[in-house]
Amino acid sequence: MGFRWQASREGGRAVIRVPDKHFDPEDGQPVGQLVSGLVNELGRGDVVLDFEEVEFVGSLGLATLVALHKHLRTAGHRLTVVNVRPRVYEAFALTRLTALLDVRQKDALLPACDFGGAPAVGLA
Repeated sequence: MGFRWQASREGGRAVIRVPDKHFDPEDGQPVGQLVSGLVNELGRGDVVLDFEEVEFVGSLGLATLVALHKHLRTAGHRLTVVNVRPRVYEAFALTRLTALLDVRQKDALLPACDFGGAPAVGLA
């Protein structure tokens, strides 16, 4: 998995685009470190993960999202996962993580969240 994620600060949120088709690293730590690094670069606040390209989420990916959610919630912030494809949404629903996480299916964007035009921060 090559980490080519891009992040930007939009509407007071850190918006992180996940360009990889699989969100299930063999070791969840690189993903957690990557997201933490991007959030720290952009400053504290709510985090939006854009899953538009993600076609598969595995157990370690889900565990990483739960850990990130808990970390952000402790700091008084929120995690939202947007542009989730129906098949990926099923993984969240079957594990009942839709009751814990704010997961929005594709085309159900956040209000007032402009995904275009803002400078991006990239990690390769």
